[in-house]
Amino acid sequence: MITFVPIGNKVIHKTVINIMDTRKDFAAVLIDFENFYYSLTNIYEFPYEDAGEAAVTFIANQLEKLKKRYGEIIIRQAFADWSSMQDSKRELQRLGIRIVDILSTQYKNSADIELSLAAQEIILTREDIATIVIFAGDRDYMPIANRIREKGKNLHFVGFEKSLSGDLKKLVGEGNYSYAKTDDIQPVTETGNSGENATIGVDERVIDGLNQFETRAAMAALDSYDKYREKFGCVKVSVFLMESLAMELPELDHLGRKKIFTTLVQLGLVVTEKKTPMLPDDYGNQYQYTVFTIDETNKFVKELRKSFSNKESEGRNLLTLAAKKSADSDGKVLGSQLGLQLRDLDHKFLPEKYGFDDLRAFVEHYPEILVYQGERSGGDMVYKLVKV
Repeated sequence: MITFVPIGNKVIHKTVINIMDTRKDFAAVLIDFENFYYSLTNIYEFPYEDAGEAAVTFIANQLEKLKKRYGEIIIRQAFADWSSMQDSKRELQRLGIRIVDILSTQYKNSADIELSLAAQEIILTREDIATIVIFAGDRDYMPIANRIREKGKNLHFVGFEKSLSGDLKKLVGEGNYSYAKTDDIQPVTETGNSGENATIGVDERVIDGLNQFETRAAMAALDSYDKYREKFGCVKVSVFLMESLAMELPELDHLGRKKIFTTLVQLGLVVTEKKTPMLPDDYGNQYQYTVFTIDETNKFVKELRKSFSNKESEGRNLLTLAAKKSADSDGKVLGSQLGLQLRDLDHKFLPEKYGFDDLRAFVEHYPEILVYQGERSGGDMVYKLVKV
């Protein structure tokens, strides 16, 4: 746009860029998670322990479809009382969704109020948001739906066919609402990084009959089981997925890792079962959770156990040689020097290659070689070489 500006007796012109003319329209997604969760349990009779996972999977699938239709989604928020849905909360966070915690009373879910206030703030302050998508279906959203449309924003509702209000559908019109379908509750990833196209790292462990990701996941499962079975007898699946498997397969997203774990179940490496907490939560609920154990008779497990034994021996030999090369005349070994020697002996050395999170965990697994003595003032670890 050209603007003429008078200066004294002269008139000059300058070019002014109208930012609003070049603005890109974005979308916002607001999710009443409790609405989805309880629709699955109450209307579609999903077990409580499965409803959260199904709801998250559906949301992940829908986000991908909505992004293709409405463009970049720059606001993603989910509203609920998360006190009894911690696993779902963490999974949504991994999808880039901001969690809004709502304190619900015994008689009223306040998520619809907070979601409506968030939508009101968007229509008043965010001109760059062209479309608002609401994951909910009850008639309580009629007032905010009217305000969104009055402001000239696109409005789209996502819900279940049996619970999406007819009044809402009539308000937004055909094509501006969508239903959950069976294939939307099957685990696929928003990023598509479920394992098929992910890049294989430097660790190339593969067991015959398993691909690289399945092998690494199986080894992580065995490691977790060995770690917890003496105390608990099993491993909680949600904890394994969020912690151990996330560390083992960081190149995959959360739903991609769940897909790999499901394959391990289908192959019989891990055996899952439902458990009920001994004590109820603060609301008197005792929601079941899933745990897994390892089938030691499984052919893949036997092969992995053999591989573990080989890795154990390999790690011991490598550490013994590195420790001897790093020790001073008194048998003291500095962690920094030890790390350099390990990488000098094996250029691809990583503690994770042997199933450990860091160098200290790797070293302390072999107390017959090195004994931890403490730290120097600079934080360097000090070990004592055992006569080997």
